[in-house]
Amino acid sequence: MMRQISLGGVLGLATGLGLRVFSRALALVLGVGLVVVEWAASKGYNLLPLQRYVKGVSLEQAMTENTLFKTSFGATMILAAFVQFEIP
Repeated sequence: MMRQISLGGVLGLATGLGLRVFSRALALVLGVGLVVVEWAASKGYNLLPLQRYVKGVSLEQAMTENTLFKTSFGATMILAAFVQFEIP
């Protein structure tokens, strides 16, 4: 669990800082979207009904695995894109 949270946080930070250069709105939409989709999947809702288009891949399994990683990634990406870093 700690490995998923740590890796998600580090990768979310790197992605958020990268997206910050391009667009804060894009970072917000991607981060909030990821968190909302994961929350809905944990409640049993399937917001991305892509299974009929993708053959051979279990999207339901992909949505329910590594939830801690995906949630920490999305939250850290949002924070990294909007936090103002000041060097003293």
